[in-house]
Amino acid sequence: MFVKVLALRGIKTPVEEIPAIEAKQDAMVKTLEAVLVKHAGAFLVNDQVTLADIQIFFEFTDLLVSNKSWDQYPNISAWNN
Repeated sequence: MFVKVLALRGIKTPVEEIPAIEAKQDAMVKTLEAVLVKHAGAFLVNDQVTLADIQIFFEFTDLLVSNKSWDQYPNISAWNN
């Protein structure tokens, strides 16, 4: 997914690097999901929006607008909405 976003921006990714990039991306998404579970899915740090939510939102914007199904990450879906 991230590789597709890079391609849209004109950045070519060597084919041999794609599995490592996708593995890191999956790890980041799973970490974000775990943090949201820990905080009941509302926000990253406490019960209101903080700079952490804003920063992560912009870091994940490309991923969130992709065609990826977020069904397996219900807390990310709720946080994004």
